[in-house]
Amino acid sequence: MENDKRRDITTVQRAKGIQQMLDAGVSVTKVAKALAIHKHTVKAAAAAGKSQAAMEALSADQLSLTEAAALAEFDDMPGALDRLVRDAGTQRFDHTVAQLREQQASVKAQREAEKPWQDKGFTILDSFPRSWDVEHVELSYLRTAAGEEADETAVTNPAHWAVLLTEESGWVDAGTGDPVEEDAVDWDTEDDPEAVPAEGLRHANTVTEATMFVPEYFCLDYAAAGLTLCERFQRFAGLSHATSDGSTETADVDTEDEDAKAAREAAAAQAKLDAERRERRKVIALNKLGEAALQVRRDFVTKLLTRKTPPKGAAMFVADCLARDTGLLSDNQAQDTTAALLGLDNGQAVAKLVADLAANGDGRAQVITLALVLGALEARTPKDAWRGSGNYWGRHVGGADYLRWLADNDYQLAAIEEVVTKANSADEVYDDYLAEAAQQ
Repeated sequence: MENDKRRDITTVQRAKGIQQMLDAGVSVTKVAKALAIHKHTVKAAAAAGKSQAAMEALSADQLSLTEAAALAEFDDMPGALDRLVRDAGTQRFDHTVAQLREQQASVKAQREAEKPWQDKGFTILDSFPRSWDVEHVELSYLRTAAGEEADETAVTNPAHWAVLLTEESGWVDAGTGDPVEEDAVDWDTEDDPEAVPAEGLRHANTVTEATMFVPEYFCLDYAAAGLTLCERFQRFAGLSHATSDGSTETADVDTEDEDAKAAREAAAAQAKLDAERRERRKVIALNKLGEAALQVRRDFVTKLLTRKTPPKGAAMFVADCLARDTGLLSDNQAQDTTAALLGLDNGQAVAKLVADLAANGDGRAQVITLALVLGALEARTPKDAWRGSGNYWGRHVGGADYLRWLADNDYQLAAIEEVVTKANSADEVYDDYLAEAAQQ
């Protein structure tokens, strides 16, 4: 404090000083009180002080103390420092942090999912093998001794198999976590707790979306596994057949035309397969970006709703939304989402919040009214809103209206949110995502 009054000390010096106080056993609360700073600043200094990269970035004036604390989370993550330094001092920084957290969590989940397979002795693949590779044959291209298509029952000896775990979104029982087939759910019951599902189906509220790691098997030695190659694989791989000892013979073709035709068919099949795989990976990647954006957006809205009076233009926005969509506030999740944005436990607490307002609480009442509308719109803007689920037809209000209004109130849209507002395309965002990943 004395140094700050007499001569400014650097951010690094301040961070080290705070760290020394904490190391000496002074609590976060007491440090904050003694230095007349917020506890968040003390915690940021503590986090930054444990990271050499963060302290170096502070020394070079590349990051603020709060930004450096975020960097400390990703010390071991390739490319994280470059991305954070690039976006430091901009509104994109929070989005970058959220995206890195999603990536970090995804890698951790992937490793945890792979471990049981490793323990059993399977080879773990981190990407799809090259096509028509006889040393990595996909299970669907293999046949049993009886000539039937091989299935998972043929995967008996882990030494003969490699596994690629692909991340997919699926549905699980909300209580047990057991997988649930999508066609086993009556989706007409969604957002209506009182609805009765059709016979043989279950209520949509009994399931929740979850990330799953689905195994895809590739045989490393099909002959040793007692299997053979299907004719399609042989043709596309340029093989006539597999011999009894597992070796292969070059196809004996009559003309070059047949070779050319097989090559064209193989290329077409590969192009279709690549497109399908890209689409699957795109959905997973963009959903992660959507989840990261959702967290940043909700933090922004939560802070916005702490105001005593609404921001400029809020009354016009609320009136427009309610006039266009009279059922907006009756959505099943609207009240609960509003409560979360206001820091309350449930939707019923919102009514009590209004009831407890002072007689001169008109300004705060208007903020709560705004919260009801924003909560309903947030509920309509899930992580996969980029697929169109956040856009409503006709006079209804959806995610695009919501995001445009937030942007008009100084919220920095993430690239994935710009897909919802039609300012960007899903493929462009995914291509940028792949480019970013390639640099890490």
